[in-house]
Amino acid sequence: MAYIGTNMSVAVQQTLGSDLTVTGLTLANPGVATSTAHGLSNGDIVVFTVTDGTIELDGQAVRVANVTANTFELEGIDTSAYSTWVSGVANEVTAFATLSSAQNVTMPNPAPAKIDITRLIDKAKQYAYGLPDAPDGQISGLFSPGTTAEGLIIAATNSNSRVVLRVSWAGGARTIFTANVSGGQGFELSTNAAATATINFTPVALVMHYGS
Repeated sequence: MAYIGTNMSVAVQQTLGSDLTVTGLTLANPGVATSTAHGLSNGDIVVFTVTDGTIELDGQAVRVANVTANTFELEGIDTSAYSTWVSGVANEVTAFATLSSAQNVTMPNPAPAKIDITRLIDKAKQYAYGLPDAPDGQISGLFSPGTTAEGLIIAATNSNSRVVLRVSWAGGARTIFTANVSGGQGFELSTNAAATATINFTPVALVMHYGS
């Protein structure tokens, strides 16, 4: 499948549902969360806030699958090697607002994190490799102040809070992730040109890609 930059959209989390207390997590591939009477349906998007235990899921946005009355599967998330769950909540993203002014999205993979461990005795550079950096990204497009989506970005920027972003590709594929964001106020303008603006973001958990 080719991912084409046309007939697609970028959207930002507009509203979250109430806290769904998660009382347990099955460490498996995929992981299964226990939350009594959660009310979710297959395909819903939730974001986790972990207060203790499975810190690997803190901030994770994920699509749910194979729901039962009291459990839901974390589609595509292998929790087999995660820490034991202690406490936290999940919140459904109940609405998104589209960044209709977006013209370009970029999120390149970062270079490996190299740690210089060269000693005086060495004749060549020696490196150890640490944890990779998050893939910083950018959304650029027309300057469009006052719209709902830009207002949400400004609010998240001012409060230093994270939001869920969703990229909907032509053909039905989707990419979702939680990110810290900055933008919504500045612009660039040249003579006889359209004003443009940039939103910068850094994912705080795994970036999830779903084929449909």
